[in-house]
Amino acid sequence: MGKYDVNFLQLIKESLPVSVRGTLVEWIYVLIKPILVVYNRFKDLKTDNENKLSYNAQYPNLQRLLNDKLDSILRRIKVKDGDETIDELLVFPNEEIKPIHLGEPEELVLIYPSSRWGYEPFTVLVPELQENGEEFKKIENRIKRLLDIYKFLGTQYKIEYYE
Repeated sequence: MGKYDVNFLQLIKESLPVSVRGTLVEWIYVLIKPILVVYNRFKDLKTDNENKLSYNAQYPNLQRLLNDKLDSILRRIKVKDGDETIDELLVFPNEEIKPIHLGEPEELVLIYPSSRWGYEPFTVLVPELQENGEEFKKIENRIKRLLDIYKFLGTQYKIEYYE
């Protein structure tokens, strides 16, 4: 059982004295029907919020979000980093003014300066899901709506279609 699971019928049975359990259980259960409606709405809202919070602005989670909402069977939507190459990586230690070269970018974790954050747009690769142009607009609007909720403020993206 979860944190908020309540068996109301069992609660009623255990709350009543033994001598009146047979006659009053169903009657009291009918009386608390509005409480059950509110309780079920609360559980639905809790589940919906937990699902929304399972996504974040990382690329794999954005890809999972778009595939869950738009292409749940084939999962063909891809999210790629905008610019995956840097000419050279430089680090300026505090006590020195000269930069230190860290080597080839393919071998290292990429270190971006803070001024580059959000500058290069990430790319959303979407298969051509429908033939109709109106369907393209609907899918593109849904993608934009979902990305605007979950992406970091200030980051940019572009949507590209492929076959």
